[in-house]
Amino acid sequence: MIPYTLMFLSHSLGDYYFQPRALAKLKSKSTWYVLIHAAIYAAVMLLSVTLYPSEAYLNSVLFAVGSHAAIDIIKQLILNNAAKQSTLTIKQDRLAYLVDQALHMSIIIGCAFWAEDQALMDASLPVMTMFIPDYIGMNGYSILSIAAALLAVMKPTNVFIQKVLITEKPSNDTTTRLRYGGRIGSLERIIIIAMLYLEQYAAIALVFTAKSIVRFKDFENRDFAEYYLYGTLLSVVTSIAIVGLLKLFGV
Repeated sequence: MIPYTLMFLSHSLGDYYFQPRALAKLKSKSTWYVLIHAAIYAAVMLLSVTLYPSEAYLNSVLFAVGSHAAIDIIKQLILNNAAKQSTLTIKQDRLAYLVDQALHMSIIIGCAFWAEDQALMDASLPVMTMFIPDYIGMNGYSILSIAAALLAVMKPTNVFIQKVLITEKPSNDTTTRLRYGGRIGSLERIIIIAMLYLEQYAAIALVFTAKSIVRFKDFENRDFAEYYLYGTLLSVVTSIAIVGLLKLFGV
């Protein structure tokens, strides 16, 4: 579904790339900053309507934008209240994030199904080619689908994995942190995405071989070895899930 591809891409951009860390921190101080984020998110989402000019898609985007703002406001009010009472824990913050993203994605999938069903009745709906030459074998929406997957496995997945693993980190005296851990993780998942689209599944193992060589000595610590395996498998599963969702619901 083209609506899912566009909404998924817009969600990654609006909720992560156009939400700097400073703004994310300020949301805990005032609801006004949540509204600023919601306005930026709405602008990005509404821009996608220009790529799929359907009334049904516009209505879906408006619903997704409104629900996103409502969910974020409710989540932040709950977190702020817990923080004021000094009862907010890391696990609660992580749960709030996971529930928040699960709700956003569920709404996007539901809206995309509705928009696609309604758009089928509009035979005049144009298809975006983005001036892609015929010999490439893909239209503009297919290219956007790949772009959505690549963007999703970078900053959004880094944030997701950090949230999940935040309580699982071994003590600092037994492990060393890679200077470019986040970048390595992003590159790792980009390669996985490329191999999945090219159907070169066996080549994915080469990524983990190279990554494991750097950490070989650290594997002597059992806690770190389990942490490393957990993070690596989480990275793989997330990459596969992103591609799977785009192939299942996207273009």
